[in-house]
Amino acid sequence: YPWSSLADIPTRFGDYSPKNWDGLYIGFRTARDMLRWSRNIPAVRVVTTIGVNNYLDNARAFGYTTYEDYNNYGQSVILGGADIYLDEHAQAYGVFANGGDLVKLNPILKIEDSNGNIVYSANPQREPVADRYGISQVNQILYRLDTLAAPVYWDERDVAGKTGTTEENKDVLLVVYSPDFVTLAWGGNN
Repeated sequence: YPWSSLADIPTRFGDYSPKNWDGLYIGFRTARDMLRWSRNIPAVRVVTTIGVNNYLDNARAFGYTTYEDYNNYGQSVILGGADIYLDEHAQAYGVFANGGDLVKLNPILKIEDSNGNIVYSANPQREPVADRYGISQVNQILYRLDTLAAPVYWDERDVAGKTGTTEENKDVLLVVYSPDFVTLAWGGNN
């Protein structure tokens, strides 16, 4: 729940000691604040509580296909500690944009021949995969993404979004979404 209290303090999970992107700890705050401020320790606490396999099952329901052998993943998977395709990441954020429904990514909307006849037309299907109330809560938490220097707007529309960084802050991801679109941007060091 967004107002649940979570701890962001130095913690060991067996042999694993996650760190935050800024190397700091902020103590106890709400789950809402921990998500908005991208705190890693509380995220690892959550995946430890729900179980890595449950997390991976939900990720697959959101459209990730790159998670195959569950034995290959540990608690860091919630922090991006696994290779995934960025188009799957954008598709998964589409579940938030679509209020809990998965719409499989299809970059081809329509194909016409040289005479203008439609050869192919996409027919996207919506599949409910997540609790609408839970999705709504996450959307409210990520709405306007005002944890950045300034709120993010797109074409004068309010949007939600999430940032992420890799180890040593070499790469950054930004996902911005509304009910109309999902945009994912990557910047970094290949």
